Formats: sequence, structure tokens, C-alpha cells
Amino acid sequence: MSGIYPTNGWLPITVSLEGSKITIGTVGGNSAVFTGTVSGNSMSGEWRFTNGFDQGSWQGTKVSGDNSLPCAPETPSTSTTTTTQHSGGGAVCSFPPPPGYSDAFNSMYDTAATVFGSENLVCYYSGMVGGVQYAATFMLSNYDNSQAQQYAGEIVEQLNANGWSNATITYVNDSGFQVGGVYINGQTPLMGALSVIISGEEVDLTIQIQPMTPG
Repeated sequence: MSGIYPTNGWLPITVSLEGSKITIGTVGGNSAVFTGTVSGNSMSGEWRFTNGFDQGSWQGTKVSGDNSLPCAPETPSTSTTTTTQHSGGGAVCSFPPPPGYSDAFNSMYDTAATVFGSENLVCYYSGMVGGVQYAATFMLSNYDNSQAQQYAGEIVEQLNANGWSNATITYVNDSGFQVGGVYINGQTPLMGALSVIISGEEVDLTIQIQPMTPG
């Protein structure tokens, strides 16, 4: 049994079960530490990146005869309606970012639209995750992973020139790449991540915005 657990942070956690052995890890090149406890058929705990960039909680329940791993207990407010976008003015998704998140989200989207072209980004998911993170996912139609390092570098350069602080490349690998940073524009600092994830023949671009993690 294996599955992807959608954290409130920057990348999914993978959980696999072989017999009585449970293995937990992350998707991408980040190093993370997991702690937890088991009680009957349930298990839960905490996780954190070793670089201190983010942290959160995880939980799972053993399900007899099911090969899928139960994931987030909260149901996010989402929209799956395909919408259109325009360059230079932010994405138009059916579930818009809440007040205080818009500037950071639109800045990150406009950067993606500049690098990939707004006509190649189709929003099919948008909503709040865990009550604190706004996320939007786009189908990306013109992605060439052999240029991943170049794409990531261009995005970092543009973010740092447009309201973002310390934008950096989190990882680049055969499954895509991720860039993260902090948005400070006269308001509460927000963390942001832009991830390109390859799944078979499909490529998704996801933007995640949430308040800075305390501490």
C-alpha cells in the first residue's frame, strides 16, 4: 500500500506499507524529519524540513482491503471549473485567493505566465487547504523538463525583482522543479512555492501561498 499525503506545506509526503513496515518520505530533493506514534489502526505525528523552511502534521488510518492511503481529514473549499488566464494581471481561477493573499499569488502567477505563456496555463483547481493555505493548480502544456534548471532560474530572478525575498530553487529533478520564497509588501509576510510536477504525460504547475510558519 502506498499513497501521497497532501501536507499544508510545500510538497507531498509519501507513505508506503509493506507488511508491517511503514516508510515515510518526501517527493523531490528535500530532506525531512518525521516523528509519530501508532495507536491501534491509526498513526499520526509531525514532520519538518531540515532546513527549517516548513513543518506540519501527518496522520493515517489502516483500511482493511484498501490499497489507498487515507489523506487529509479536512475537505478544502475548492473549484474544479476550467477557467482562462491573462498575462500581467493575475490568474482567473474560479475560487480566487482571499484578501491578503492576492498580491503574492498574482505576482507568482504573472512570473509563471511570463516564463511559460499565459495561454499554456489552464486553471483546474483552486481553493483553501487546511484553512490557511491558498493553492491553485494549472495544466501546463508546453513544458520541457530538459530546461527545468533554466525555467527555475528565470522564475527565481523575476520573483526576487518583484516583491519576493530570498526566492530560491528548492529542487530540480526528473519529476519537475520547485521554487520557494517569502513575499513582503507592507503586510504580513507570506511564504510561497511554485512547483512543476510531471505525472506521466501530464504536467501540472501549482502555486501555494500561506502565512509564515511561526518560529
